[in-house]
Amino acid sequence: MKVKVDKMKSIVIKRYPAIVVALSITFGVYALYRNPSSISSHQHFETMSHDMDEIIAIGGTVAYTYKSDKYGGSSLLHGVIAGSLPQSVRDRQRQVLAQLGWRPVADQRYCKEEILYYSKLAEEKYEYKPMVIMAMNYDPGTIDECKTADAGKPSR
Repeated sequence: MKVKVDKMKSIVIKRYPAIVVALSITFGVYALYRNPSSISSHQHFETMSHDMDEIIAIGGTVAYTYKSDKYGGSSLLHGVIAGSLPQSVRDRQRQVLAQLGWRPVADQRYCKEEILYYSKLAEEKYEYKPMVIMAMNYDPGTIDECKTADAGKPSR
């Protein structure tokens, strides 16, 4: 019995590097297939920047901004002071989203070109003031959510 166990360990140890390489290649190919390219991410980021500028120009005081444009996806987020967004501004922002080609997919969630826009009241505060997060994301999750919404299936 001991000889069989030692022989099995020997086989596994000898093949371990090949197994690791095969798994690494498999996961690498899957990641390349699943994630948007850096060119695609950058093109979507330009759309996000343009459209977010249009929305922010309507009103609201931006307290902070986060931007990320890289391989695998893009993100653009503005933290806006909630008190600077009266209902009239939010209504106008929704109108502009529609004019720019954004489709509603759920409450405060819109899709355009596989980019997801959402706004929500933030849990954190900025200088003791409530914040609204206005964000646009493009990544494998948003691609799936927008495709699901386009197919007429319920989204998140």
